[in-house]
Amino acid sequence: MGDYLRQTWAVAVWNVRTLGSRLHATAVILVGFMAVVLVFVSVLSIRAGFEATMARTGSDDVAIVRGNVTDTLDGNMAAVIARAPGVAQGPDGPL
Repeated sequence: MGDYLRQTWAVAVWNVRTLGSRLHATAVILVGFMAVVLVFVSVLSIRAGFEATMARTGSDDVAIVRGNVTDTLDGNMAAVIARAPGVAQGPDGPL
């Protein structure tokens, strides 16, 4: 048991004595590690914010209808969509 403690003490003393020569390398490693953690936390924060925004955006009773080639709908297409099942109707026709 005494040999184990003596070896442990020798290693601890050696680490303290050579700390100055390892200071630059240690600082570079710590800065690199902190940069990786910062990027990781930033990406997770952006993801959480995007998910929260998407959860609060839009409504279940709203639909986007687009034409085939152009973004405009002619009168016939609008009438077909207005009569489709699930389209809310008001006193004057589809909402």
